[in-house]
Amino acid sequence: MGSEKPNRSFENLPDEIKQMYAGDLLRQGIEICRSSFAGLEEYFQIMERLIGETLEHEVESLKQTADKLPEEKRPHFWMWEHPVYLENLSPLLRSSFLIALYSLLEYELQLYCRILKDFEKIPLSRSDLAGSNIEKAKKYIHTIAGYPIRDEELWGELADFALVRNCIVHNDGYIHNFAKESQLRSMLRRYQEISLEYDKIIPNEKYCERMLANCKRLLENLYKESLKRIK
Repeated sequence: MGSEKPNRSFENLPDEIKQMYAGDLLRQGIEICRSSFAGLEEYFQIMERLIGETLEHEVESLKQTADKLPEEKRPHFWMWEHPVYLENLSPLLRSSFLIALYSLLEYELQLYCRILKDFEKIPLSRSDLAGSNIEKAKKYIHTIAGYPIRDEELWGELADFALVRNCIVHNDGYIHNFAKESQLRSMLRRYQEISLEYDKIIPNEKYCERMLANCKRLLENLYKESLKRIK
């Protein structure tokens, strides 16, 4: 027989038992959250290291060939042989990382809201609300559950992140003809870690690090806020 998934719903339990188990789930939730983001962070660090090492190795290999050429032929050699394809690979890999990070953020917010539903005895579910997944989570936590907004700036940056992610996924990163083109152009002026090449979003290493840190901090702060409320 296959193992069964644990049932995280305890609607039929008495309120005092619910609160006790919800507290346990909150403690488990924050550890799962930390572990998930730590795994993705390790993947990102390995990815960045390999990007740098691969480019460095390729350039060094080409340099050995270039050094054997007459000096007047070297500029022409580098013009045609410089590994531009590797430089173009970097933003592609970082874009894929941002897509994975956003998916993890959505999953962790969904899990937190499920726990919050039982812990705070809320009849509504997050899915009952309108808006994007990020908007639903924010409404559920701060409007329905009544938690004070302590991270307005973080929520704002994650809403910006959602725009960037949607443009990458739905328009291959090109801003032109994106559904929210004017909003995205205005927003990108606030982020020096994102550049545009031929009207295409090019996220750099620092933007990925910034969004990863934001996602981790928001979830940890939410779990800590709930843990403070355990009686």
